[in-house]
Amino acid sequence: MKRPVQRLGPVVAACLLLLTSFACGRPAAAAAGPEDLNGFVNPLVGTSGNGYDGAIDTFPGADAPFGMVQWSPDTPSRPAGGGYNYNDSSITGFSLTHLSGPGCSVFGDIGVLPTIGEVADPANAVQAFSHASEVAEPGYYEVMVGMPGIRTRLSATTRTGVASFTFPSVRQANLLINPSSNQAGVSGAELRTIGNDEIEGSATSGWFCGMPGKYTVFYVLRFDRPFLMHGTWLAKHLFRGSSEATGIGSGGWITFDTTANPTVNVQAALSWVSVDGARANLRAEAKTWNIDVARAVVRRQWANELARVRIQASTPVQERVFYTALYHTLLHPNVYSDADGSYRGFDGSIHRVESGHTEYANFSGWDIYRTEIPLLALLEPHRTADMMRSLLHASEQSGWLPKWSLVNVETAVMGGDPSDAMLATAYAFGVRDFDAREALRAMVKGATQTGGEPGQGWYYQRPGLDEYLSRGYVVNDHATNVAPLANGASLTLEYSLADFSIGQLAHALGDERTARTMYARSQSWTNLFDRSTGLIAPRDDDGAFQPAALSENGQSGFQEGTAAQYTWMVPHAYAALIRGMGGANKASASLDAFFAQMDAGQDKPFAWMGNEPSIGSPWAYLSTGEPWKAQRLIRAVLTQLWGDTPDGIPGNDDLGTMSAWYVWCALGLYPQYPAAPILDLGAPLVRRASIRVPNGAHIDILAPQASETNGYVQSVKLNGKRWPRSWVRYSARPPLRLEFVVSYAPQPRWASRPQDAPPSFDVPPLRFPASTTATIVAPSPTRLRLAPGAAAPLHFAVQNSASAPASVTWSVDAPEELTVAPLGGRADAPPAAAHTIPLRVAVSPHAAAGLYNFSISGVSDENALLASVPGYVQVTIAGQAPALGFVANLFDATVTPFDLRTHATGPPITVGQFPRDLALSPNRKRLYVADNASNELSVVDAASQAVITTVAVGKGPWAVAVSPDSAAAWVTNATDNTVQAIDAATLRARDPIPVGTDPQALAISPDGKQLYVANTGSGDVTVVNTKTSAVSEPIAAGARPRAITVSPDGKTLYVSNFGADSVTPIDVLTRTAGRSIAVGVAPRGLAISPDGKWLYVANFGSNSVTPIDLASRTPQPAVAVGLNPVSVAFDETGSTAFVVNAGDNDCVPIDVRTRRIGAAIRLGNRPIGLAR
Repeated sequence: MKRPVQRLGPVVAACLLLLTSFACGRPAAAAAGPEDLNGFVNPLVGTSGNGYDGAIDTFPGADAPFGMVQWSPDTPSRPAGGGYNYNDSSITGFSLTHLSGPGCSVFGDIGVLPTIGEVADPANAVQAFSHASEVAEPGYYEVMVGMPGIRTRLSATTRTGVASFTFPSVRQANLLINPSSNQAGVSGAELRTIGNDEIEGSATSGWFCGMPGKYTVFYVLRFDRPFLMHGTWLAKHLFRGSSEATGIGSGGWITFDTTANPTVNVQAALSWVSVDGARANLRAEAKTWNIDVARAVVRRQWANELARVRIQASTPVQERVFYTALYHTLLHPNVYSDADGSYRGFDGSIHRVESGHTEYANFSGWDIYRTEIPLLALLEPHRTADMMRSLLHASEQSGWLPKWSLVNVETAVMGGDPSDAMLATAYAFGVRDFDAREALRAMVKGATQTGGEPGQGWYYQRPGLDEYLSRGYVVNDHATNVAPLANGASLTLEYSLADFSIGQLAHALGDERTARTMYARSQSWTNLFDRSTGLIAPRDDDGAFQPAALSENGQSGFQEGTAAQYTWMVPHAYAALIRGMGGANKASASLDAFFAQMDAGQDKPFAWMGNEPSIGSPWAYLSTGEPWKAQRLIRAVLTQLWGDTPDGIPGNDDLGTMSAWYVWCALGLYPQYPAAPILDLGAPLVRRASIRVPNGAHIDILAPQASETNGYVQSVKLNGKRWPRSWVRYSARPPLRLEFVVSYAPQPRWASRPQDAPPSFDVPPLRFPASTTATIVAPSPTRLRLAPGAAAPLHFAVQNSASAPASVTWSVDAPEELTVAPLGGRADAPPAAAHTIPLRVAVSPHAAAGLYNFSISGVSDENALLASVPGYVQVTIAGQAPALGFVANLFDATVTPFDLRTHATGPPITVGQFPRDLALSPNRKRLYVADNASNELSVVDAASQAVITTVAVGKGPWAVAVSPDSAAAWVTNATDNTVQAIDAATLRARDPIPVGTDPQALAISPDGKQLYVANTGSGDVTVVNTKTSAVSEPIAAGARPRAITVSPDGKTLYVSNFGADSVTPIDVLTRTAGRSIAVGVAPRGLAISPDGKWLYVANFGSNSVTPIDLASRTPQPAVAVGLNPVSVAFDETGSTAFVVNAGDNDCVPIDVRTRRIGAAIRLGNRPIGLAR
């Protein structure tokens, strides 16, 4: 989800969102009748973003419930997953796959675009459109595109789509078919015309959120009449009359004469198994060419699904928002198996589901376990059972339960172990048609096994599990699961909740031994509760709580959030949390302060109700004895953050998670914790609701006084009897009838007693670690520059944030080259003040030039460890420059210098936003840093380690290299698809030079005459003459090239192929690729030893480095290095290689002779580029 800016003030703020219905997309014939609720659904809701929650990323096109096909328009902005931005005015195509609000680019496969006239540049064609002609309803989409207009109408079945294109009377009416249209790019695409009325092919894509894993989708398009002409393209090259196209950037077109018959009808089918599977799906489901018939059929399907929940609301807007949210909830997960039951498993093999069942895919686990899975278990028990079966199939085929699975690959995106919660929640809500004991076995394996064979060559279910098991928390020095910052605290909370889920399922199945173990482990969150602040806090490797500042990327320790937001993410143990805070009054005051803003984003200590960690927190008020405060807050969120407009969802919908939250809360219910059949009671926004599920839920909710202003519960009856509690236990039988009396005024007495609160699953005795209000402040000055034998003073402080004194015993740890005096002592910090301690640092007369670190640590009188701070000393000797390396820290906007000999670091150098790469000039005078988000190059003086200036370059600068004579720096602009040079003398950028798609790496020949650019998007290498700027024809590389290097003799290029798990050698003279060399999973960084004998490859996915003997081009056994290695470099002697681990926030040295790794060098957040 995107980082928002501050939106609302107090929860009682006036409504800032206009909740009037927008006219576009409302079909004239879509008024809702008594049996058809489709008219209350507007698929255009959520198709734009806003300035406070960012993109929402839903899609407006045609889809059946949980369908395999989503035939929907894509616009130039290409929002992640949804592909369509309401604010755009043109369409790039109508593609067959979409996800609703996933947050990372994905899908958009097989685009189809109608045009008229001569086909010129089909790969970049767009058609203008207006919302005035747009119709969007469940299962149907219509719009006029181009001028003169082409009426485009789309509908869908589960596995197929039906389209109708009505052209003007022309002799050249075209359909452009683009198998390369996936918004994440493709590594392969195929198109073949079959006869004169069919097209088939495939597309391969994946790498969701930059993680390993790819999938292939197969398609068949059938036309209701013969096409007259056809052709294909590859990038900008057209091949008229060609019947087949392959490769990245390939596609094809067909042409019809519409002078006699203006309409061309199309049937489309997908399969994740094969082209034959797609054709079989077409035969099984494509029963009509008539778009109106198809529209009516899918409309009935949606009517039946929506009718499981019937509501009466106080306004039409509420009904539209409610049913649109319910619609979005029913889009995912997606049917994955073909009509004959075949599907491609996580092992790559073809499997078949049992008769009467369906395989499902696309589980956004971290999101959907909270709200969507319990709602689907309630409304769709049969489908939910098949979804749980699908999770177990993934476990059987890959060895581990999935976390965020896309098609048949695991992406490991986002933290935690959400399959545990999904499986246990489904069981708790009555879903039984899956093997619960096998589920428990898989859950226990993931929660206890720290090794074994990784899934798909790289995936383990719980990163940091060894630390969690041995310490009771995950150390906060890893940034796992695409987290921008170290996320040890949020991982610990997620694992605690997952363990609770395992305990619940084990208890339900009678396995009390496992239940006791997991219930005890579910209290692991207590190990991170800092009583001095009343917040969850991360802990370092020493066990000290880590103070962390807020930043635009959140707060260290937490994924997409802050300590304030995550503290309430212990819904299974609110009673214990409240006791730790000092009781209900203090907890309530903390909640009040937290909700002073309710959509603040991840950079503030307030609620962010547009993202998952916060959405359950209002219900904590039930456990403080103040349900009325939860009611007030939730009513404000429902009415102020939600609407029936394109921006009417707060943030990414996350495959229905946020929409499911709205449905629950509008009904006045909420599944506070996973794995327990317990529903919290709120104030219904709707006046009446009736839930009827065949052989399932039977719930009636009555709140006749409910309205936007009447949002406070006065009393409740359960099945006709007064109910004093703020929760109910759910079961499908007997029926559940809830009657609410609501009013405009709070009723503080209702459900205010401790026994009225939802159950808290505490396991005594609860123990919280020692904590202190004292912190050690880093030394001043930040760095000392001293000659051998010299000395200088500095000071540090112990800061006390409390209203009472704090005492700390401190000590200094220094290397033998430094003498620090005193080495320890005691600091007594007054209330809300600091105690300053002077030190003197002396350098040994025998110290070599270089960087040195010392550290200051402490322990409070309460025996609480204080996080240590570093001190930086640079020993300077005239005429001697230490050998330094530099690492770019992506999410800190800094560069860390480190000494290649001592492995000590210097103070971080602040540069521009998102520094992606850096290069040191061969004369070692300047460091050039590509600031990706700032669209500039930071120029750093290597000696003083200070920024000299910044140079504006193109959009999305990604990689940088410096010419051998240090006269020019070259940078790739990934967004612009260009490279450009920066003159070192004038520090001015030259004109950009177009290259391939998404250039992400470059290298310069040893003689400086040639620039080699690896284009990740187009899968090739561009050669640029550095003198003339002439560009050669691209050289084909492997899938998703991510790094490139050149041999010392300049004769061979080596390219790492992230999407093919290989390295491709390219002969510079002949410009031909040799046989690829297999390495680890998702290779990125490359480095050749100074003697030219070894190529080291950083394998991002498999957490290793593969050494390759270049004489024989033979890979050697991989060396395990750390989490997500991205860059590698040798020292000048070639005896040591340094590897940057982006996931561990460190750099490790490898002894080239023994292949053993040394002690890690700590870096900033998400280190990514390495230069020396």
